Amino acid sequence: DNRVLRNLRCICRMCLVNIPTDMVTTEKFISEQEQIIKANSELINLRTIEIESAINDIIDLVSLTPLEPGKTEESSVYLQLGAQVIEKLWNQVHQAILTCIKSSITSLKMRVRSSSLSGLLGSLEKPFFKV
Repeated sequence: DNRVLRNLRCICRMCLVNIPTDMVTTEKFISEQEQIIKANSELINLRTIEIESAINDIIDLVSLTPLEPGKTEESSVYLQLGAQVIEKLWNQVHQAILTCIKSSITSLKMRVRSSSLSGLLGSLEKPFFKV
């Protein structure tokens, strides 16, 4: 298990919202969500900094690896491969953040949907907002 994959998994598992189980006012809900989103955004930022550090360590390792004299074409191949690996890793970071956002929105949507269906199908869950 390496630092990049561990941090990517952690970002994917994060939920940016806190779904209340009891009814809340819209103002209270918004204020709580703003706090939670800010805190989780800071955690995501820390995770991406850790990933960036790991990527820089990979770059240092590759760039400091001695090559045989006269093998300059291998050096350019290593640089190209390194650039491709770095691009792939940053794409995975963006994918992880997107997954985090999508799952957070989906969980919120499912909670709102279940409370809106409660009037039709009986009591599934409590209503979401106090009116």
